[in-house]
Amino acid sequence: MTQENLRIYSYQGHTLVDITHTGVTRHSPEQERARNQQRNWETVQQLLGLRAQVLDIAQRKLTKQELTNFGSEYQGQHTVWQFEFSVEVVNVFKLDQDPIGILLQDFNLAPIVAGLDETVKFPMHLFFTTGGNKNIHFDLL
Repeated sequence: MTQENLRIYSYQGHTLVDITHTGVTRHSPEQERARNQQRNWETVQQLLGLRAQVLDIAQRKLTKQELTNFGSEYQGQHTVWQFEFSVEVVNVFKLDQDPIGILLQDFNLAPIVAGLDETVKFPMHLFFTTGGNKNIHFDLL
């Protein structure tokens, strides 16, 4: 491995899907909402981990944010969840020289649990990375 391959690269994701990290990992009727929020967070972690060991993953909820970089079906101010993570290997998410292309492929059409604390309605309970229903996007930091 070259020195270039040992660098840490950081990414940021933004989504309209409620991915609140609740820590609730067991089902109980009184904690169903919190469990479903955690399920979405676990889906994000699993999708990120398909291609690399993820380091320093963290998330936060941004409320009443003007939407940019989302699909045309979503206008105005809405709740956005943001997460950041790092990987140790250069080019792990590259596809045709696009540093986030693989991430977009991995997330596109992955199932979600909807009807939680989102402020938008999704046509299907899926992550969409392109088109008018795009509900998640990534940036290289």
